[in-house]
Amino acid sequence: MNLRADLAERDVRYDRLRASMAKAGFEAIIVAGSGGQFTRGYIRYLADAHVWAGNGLILLPLDSDPMYVQLSAASSGVPDPLWIEDYRRSPSLQRTVGEAMTEKGITKGKVGFVGYNNVMTMQQGAELAEAFPNIDFVNADMLMDKVRAIKSQLELAQLRDVWKVSVEALDNFAKNLQPGISQREAAAGAERQGAAVPRAAAARPGWPRAVDTPRCSAFFLECRRTQVW
Repeated sequence: MNLRADLAERDVRYDRLRASMAKAGFEAIIVAGSGGQFTRGYIRYLADAHVWAGNGLILLPLDSDPMYVQLSAASSGVPDPLWIEDYRRSPSLQRTVGEAMTEKGITKGKVGFVGYNNVMTMQQGAELAEAFPNIDFVNADMLMDKVRAIKSQLELAQLRDVWKVSVEALDNFAKNLQPGISQREAAAGAERQGAAVPRAAAARPGWPRAVDTPRCSAFFLECRRTQVW
């Protein structure tokens, strides 16, 4: 089984999310993401774009195509083919999202903010609320979290693969433990397992052609590959 998320997986995610949006009465949701380790948001989940630095917003309407805008100075990887064909760069994310909302006729009703609690900025929310006085902007974090809590067949396979590699790394770590060695020496077994994972990539469907560094742990590499983050 190819463990790389593809356009079919994207469609499964969008369909489930839009069903929840319709049930909640949303015309659209605006999804925030950033390069921060603990404020990464859901850009990768919806666009398969791993944000390294800066931030971005996705506009996902109920009945029309999505739009993804990334900060002009931001850096990220994007898939080929693009999950979201309308991909823009801008110095003002909220202004570009507002332009897309106007283009799509989203000027009234209820729109959800995903990332409201810890990813979106106050300025983004305030400017959108000022630009669209007839829209009721609400916190949609729980809507997204409930959708993501139910895993697809692919996501379950990815999680099993993540933990398989993690167990191998921890087993090597345990085998290397002995009295009198340093912390660095004790961790070397797990590091060697992490370095071995990219070398075996060609035999494992779904791996990218390049990884950042062989010093990354196996768990980190596998999470990156399978989009657990």
